[in-house]
Amino acid sequence: MPAGRRLAAASALVAAFVSTLLTPPASSVTAPADCPQRAKMQLGIGALFNHSLDGLLKRNAFYFALTDVRQRMTAELGESANLSSSIFCRHELEPIVKLLSDSDVFQTSQAVCQMLEEGAVALIGPDNAAGSPGPLAASVTSLTRMPQLELQSALSTTEEFMLNLHPSVDHISRCLIDIVDYFRWQEVLVVYENEESLFRLENVFSNRRDTKALYFRIKRYIPAEVYSLLKEVGSAGWTKIIVDLSLQSSAHFLRAATNKGLMNRDFHFVLANLDASTLSLNDYGQNGANLTLMRVLPGDAEHYGSVLSAMRTWTERHQRVDPSSYESVGILTQDGRLGLGPALVYDAVQLLASALTAFSNNRRLHQTKSNCSELFLETSSQPPLPIETHQQSQPNLGASLMSHLRSANLSKGLTGRMQFSGNSRSDLSLELLHLQPDGLKMFANWTQAARGQLHVIREPFDLKNVFPLKNKVLRVVAVATQPFIWIKREYRGRYLDSNDKVKPDVEFHRQHLEGFCIDMMELIANRTGLEWTIYRAPDGNYGNCEPVGPCSGDASQCPCEWSGIMLELIEGRADIALGSFTITYEREKVIDFTKPFMNLGISILFKKPKSEKPGLFSFLNPLAVEIWLYVLAAYIVVTLMIYALARFSPYEWLNPHPCREESDYLVNTFSLSNSFWFTVATLMQQGSDVNPRAASTRLVSSIWWFFTLIIISSYTANLAAFLTVERMVSPIESAEDLVKQSAIEYGVLSGGSTETFFDTSQIDTYKTMANYMKERPHLKPKTTEQGIERVKKGGYAFLMESAMIEYHVERECKLVQVGGLIDSKGYGIGVRPNREKLRDELTLKILELQRDQELQTLKNRWWKETGACRGQDPKESAASALDMHNVGGIFLVLVCGLVLAVLVALVEFVWNSRKHAEAGSQPLCAEMSNELRFSLNCYASSKKRIDSSNGIGFGSSGGDNRHRFGADDRLDDVSEEDASMGRIGDVSGGGGNGQLTSWRHVLCKETVA
Repeated sequence: MPAGRRLAAASALVAAFVSTLLTPPASSVTAPADCPQRAKMQLGIGALFNHSLDGLLKRNAFYFALTDVRQRMTAELGESANLSSSIFCRHELEPIVKLLSDSDVFQTSQAVCQMLEEGAVALIGPDNAAGSPGPLAASVTSLTRMPQLELQSALSTTEEFMLNLHPSVDHISRCLIDIVDYFRWQEVLVVYENEESLFRLENVFSNRRDTKALYFRIKRYIPAEVYSLLKEVGSAGWTKIIVDLSLQSSAHFLRAATNKGLMNRDFHFVLANLDASTLSLNDYGQNGANLTLMRVLPGDAEHYGSVLSAMRTWTERHQRVDPSSYESVGILTQDGRLGLGPALVYDAVQLLASALTAFSNNRRLHQTKSNCSELFLETSSQPPLPIETHQQSQPNLGASLMSHLRSANLSKGLTGRMQFSGNSRSDLSLELLHLQPDGLKMFANWTQAARGQLHVIREPFDLKNVFPLKNKVLRVVAVATQPFIWIKREYRGRYLDSNDKVKPDVEFHRQHLEGFCIDMMELIANRTGLEWTIYRAPDGNYGNCEPVGPCSGDASQCPCEWSGIMLELIEGRADIALGSFTITYEREKVIDFTKPFMNLGISILFKKPKSEKPGLFSFLNPLAVEIWLYVLAAYIVVTLMIYALARFSPYEWLNPHPCREESDYLVNTFSLSNSFWFTVATLMQQGSDVNPRAASTRLVSSIWWFFTLIIISSYTANLAAFLTVERMVSPIESAEDLVKQSAIEYGVLSGGSTETFFDTSQIDTYKTMANYMKERPHLKPKTTEQGIERVKKGGYAFLMESAMIEYHVERECKLVQVGGLIDSKGYGIGVRPNREKLRDELTLKILELQRDQELQTLKNRWWKETGACRGQDPKESAASALDMHNVGGIFLVLVCGLVLAVLVALVEFVWNSRKHAEAGSQPLCAEMSNELRFSLNCYASSKKRIDSSNGIGFGSSGGDNRHRFGADDRLDDVSEEDASMGRIGDVSGGGGNGQLTSWRHVLCKETVA
């Protein structure tokens, strides 16, 4: 007998023996009486499983599924018309099972060839995707066009005749992404076992939607080194851990973590294995372990329960028949749970049976056997043969069956709805479980369609007891900066060097420190009962993210490494950070912050400018230059208006002889010179010898007087402030002023948040300033004290937080804050990543201190009460007495006016002497000499008047003030100017030398007589 036939006969014998063991009573498995009584065709269903406990569970599930599916589908058909066409009436499904050793390629190839020779129409398995049998089996099934249902997650499924029933790597990765985002993790440790885990890890961190930075570390699981790994986990403070291991390795890892004391609320483990719920976890839950698991959500809970019940019955029956047989192992775990592998086997058989039923469609399927060696021989020398070569009776069986498998839509699978997109499942649902003291509790659902939106049913654990502060010892990292954290006076010699800088090699002691943050932390400790220790940041800086290697494009997207106290928090060496620690976007992405305990912004620290001495003409400052020009223009316009109106109005033309009703002429007192004199006299609030009489001129005068009242009052009120207040003029008033000038240099603290603000700002002014400082690194001091010392020397502006500026301005009276705030920010307590509860507890205490005004009291204590410049606020000082610097200018104006008046008098003196000299026909010098002698005679009160017509001089001596006219002097000879100014006389009688008197006095006197 040929070897192939002997092998087929042996296989048939084994199948018959297995069928005898597995077949239930005839009444439950045989076809109903309505099935046609005819010979049934054998259809082989191949299955490859590992020769291990897990493989035995899957093999038993395969045997059970063949029997259970036949019963269920036959019962569903019942007495319908389709019963006679059912595949189970015309065909017998023959199980062809092979148990393999791990990674045995030769054994796998032999097993697949034997299945082909025995006429298998489909293959389920293998279940060891980590080894090489999987790809080999896929290649053979693809070549022979035999559908294959894979049961293990794979990196990719591209074979045409393969469907993967296991949740894909992408599904598991996306679920892990959403778990990480839901818990708001910022730092994750991943423990992996094989390359598939690494691929899943890559998906986790490359497909996140959350833009918040996520830092992760990778550690490979090696059973012999697991305790060393867990020791490192505990010492480094890695508290968020994803465990991506096989089921057995996961159990070993959890036991080791328990022995190392890590199974508590401080450590959160996420088990990525979908079978993790089958482990015995009750002891961990009672010890307070923080475990999150994933498992596949069944499609129908009632159906799932009935299948589990049938599996238990099946297992009990076989244990009674033969306790030593493979079947006695059963299908469920020792705790009665169904693993994912057996569930997938059951769903694979159900799916295959459904596809065969749909494909048969009243057609009789024929089992076709192929010679595997001939197939490989043929394909080695020519392209793959068409399917007709090996399946003459059913040329399209493989392709058609595969088409029906792809289009299947089973809603009651043990692993959920069975739908496919390409070669993978497309509609998958997972449920998330959290370990409680009383067992696993589902807290959320995850579906592929709602990726990123976990449907949370309940909180996974009690947040109130996750991080109790009472009796908790916190490790605090700090940077010594006044007045937040500084050394007490009696200990400064131990901690500070000769330049009052903290020595780099000293360790802080809590009892030796003082400051705002120290007092605030003491208040928090008193209210919570926590304990804390403090140490100095190794490099003494708050920390920046320094770029690593070359970077092109957006600097915020370039890889970088943190330093300072940021690194201490990220590495887990400290729980919280204290000091003037600014909350920024970049820092918030990698660590947590409490609510701000102090709000502030960036401002400019500058050396206080010297007081500006007032100029000689500072009395002009109360009014702007344009106001003075407008007043001058108003003065000229009003003068010309009065002059014009006075000449136009008839009421301004008056009789020069009040005692004579009929006069030959009228005079107008508002000549051009009188008009100017009138307006300037009223502007100076003085009297004038001319006054308006017409309504129009009086109206203009009234408006002018009101105008002068407001102007003079405003000037007087403002003059007092300008002359008594000492003003300081700063060359800069804002950041824009710094950019526009080049005489004053400016800089920021190196490695601080202020530097980061300018480096990342998108505002043109601040970008210009950032470039300026980058080109001049010497302008960035390493410490705040260095920056302040440079400001004191002058010519330098230091940009820093306003809170620090307020503190130093209170102590350095030569310093001043210039301008307002450039931005708005706050100081907060930095909290180690993944310590959300600690952050929330500290935030609540800070808010309580703010409510009780405790923080404001602390600020007054450390800012105001210890300041050296108290009482020097110029706003609170008394007005100083005026000196010549304030009012010297008005004396200069007076002197100039006097000099100008003397010059005018000299001009008048010379001009008048020239006229008299010409009239008297004498030399100018003689006339000037006579006039000068008369002017210097202090006792002479009158002098002779020179008649310009004939040169005769008339005059009197002594105190006689009367003037006489010649006999021929007539009134019409008087000039118009003399008439208008009232310098006219009259003659009583027509001729002779009449006695001349003042016309106003004489005429009125004669009239009365």
